[in-house]
Amino acid sequence: MESAIRAIMDQVVFDGANVLYLVSMLPEGARERPVAGGWTIGQTVVHMGQTAEAYAAALSRMRKGEPLALDTIEVDPAAATVGMFNSGESRIDEPSTFLVGREHFLGELELVNPTLLHAEYEGHPVKPMFVSWSRHSMHHGVGIVEALPEMWDDAIALTWVFEADLSYDADLYARQQALLPRVRAHLADLENAEQKGKKK
Repeated sequence: MESAIRAIMDQVVFDGANVLYLVSMLPEGARERPVAGGWTIGQTVVHMGQTAEAYAAALSRMRKGEPLALDTIEVDPAAATVGMFNSGESRIDEPSTFLVGREHFLGELELVNPTLLHAEYEGHPVKPMFVSWSRHSMHHGVGIVEALPEMWDDAIALTWVFEADLSYDADLYARQQALLPRVRAHLADLENAEQKGKKK
């Protein structure tokens, strides 16, 4: 397997593992908490899974020489689920939806012909497109961490968000940098509270 494809797959696996970790650690009721952009945390996780399915479908079409149909990726894949979450009539298993979508995406990436990575498809440079798709979970991961101050002392969550190079996206980078002093203040408050507790 070409190293560039492996790097893209590694990014999908790494970010996906962090998403699933965050979901596994959510406090009660946090799935309904809003994140930047208007969705809840639960809806955002479903959106990531459904988008990964859309990426997998696009890769399958590319292998077959079919139209890429980017419009099926760029639309809001989570829109159909919003009413279900709000009505309470049905419950989607967010982690399973995310996991299945990620595995389908990885499966299709494994089948990519390495020569395609250095080509264009319907006028789109393929490698930058794949790299962009691989970053989708991180794109939304920042919002999830922003919405979970209870996890601002969690080493895994903080390492994921703050060691990521988000300079490719000005908005994401600005949010990352704005979150950093808030997290530092939160950690300082925790340390001060701990010190006060020891003095009693």
